[in-house]
Parts: sequence; structure tokens; C-alpha cells
Amino acid sequence: MSANRPVWSDVYVGFTAKELLITAAHPVYNPDNQLVGVLGVDLFIRRINEFLRNIEVGKTGEIFIVEQSGMLVASSIGETVMITTEADPGGSSEAPETEQITRISAFDSPEPLISGTMHQLLDEYGDLSLIQHNMLISQQVNNDDVFMSARPLRDELGLDWLVVVTIPARDFTRALRAQPITTLLVAGII
Repeated sequence: MSANRPVWSDVYVGFTAKELLITAAHPVYNPDNQLVGVLGVDLFIRRINEFLRNIEVGKTGEIFIVEQSGMLVASSIGETVMITTEADPGGSSEAPETEQITRISAFDSPEPLISGTMHQLLDEYGDLSLIQHNMLISQQVNNDDVFMSARPLRDELGLDWLVVVTIPARDFTRALRAQPITTLLVAGII
């Protein structure tokens, strides 16, 4: 309502779904231009994870999406975007245990390719918001040569994410060795 226009919400943990969601919200006005309500549609982040999981990036490459803060939104290894722990908020032995769902930062991801890539991006740019267009770099991540691509994903409704694709060089060179004709064609084009 305060935005007075269609917007995306922040990514959040759903109260009943106990998983990550994002909401597209749109204010609804009557003919007198008075607000009568807000129409919202939830998008389950697991659907983005499922989509990313079906994209093959070499043999061991990964795709992940982060907010400008570095918090993971989705990844091709979908289980890595949040952790679930058991919590007893009252400390009482009679209180039922409840699940505590916490989003994780890409910098703290248990996936070495994700966390290593994020640290390299931070070293390179100092701030993720400084990545304003598609960038391609080759870096050492966890003692492996890795090709990285990071591209901002922004829209007029307030979405401001960064899509990162990583592929270890060994996957790339393995594919080139397996396809010598393609390699010669690519070399000829370059």
C-alpha cells in the first residue's frame, strides 16, 4: 500500500508453508481512486530451485541467485538456500519443539563453489551492488580454475537479484576435448 504501485516483497519464510516465498503485490483502487485492497500472489522459491536444477552447467557447475546483500534466493542445489533447526522457544520441557527456518548467506553456503565464488566476487567488486551489467571472469576458487558469470536481474517492480553461473574449467575443457570438431570451429571463429 505504501508503495502505491505493484511491487515484489522481500524473500521471506512462509508462516504456514515453512519455505521461502516472494509475493507479487498490486494495490486495487475503486473508481474514486481509494484503496480497497491489495492483490498478492505468492511464488514458492522451490519452483525456481527446481527450474535451476534442470539446467545442466557442465558436469559440476552451479547456478545460484542472490540478493544484493548476499543472501541466497535459489540455487541449482536447492537444499542450500536455508537451514531448518529444531528450537524450543520457551525453554520448557513441556513446550512443543518447533522448527526454526533460517535463510543462509551465499558467503556461508556449505557448497564450496557457491561460497568461494561469492568471496571472489566480493574481493573483485567490494560490493555486489556495483555489478551493473553482465560480467565474466576466470578466477581461482578453492584451488580450482573457475569461469564465472554474474548478471543483475532487476525489474521495475523492485526485484534486485544477481544471477551467478559457475563452471569449473575442468568441465569446460573436458567438453572441448570430447568435441574436437566443435573446438576447431570455436577456435576458427575466435
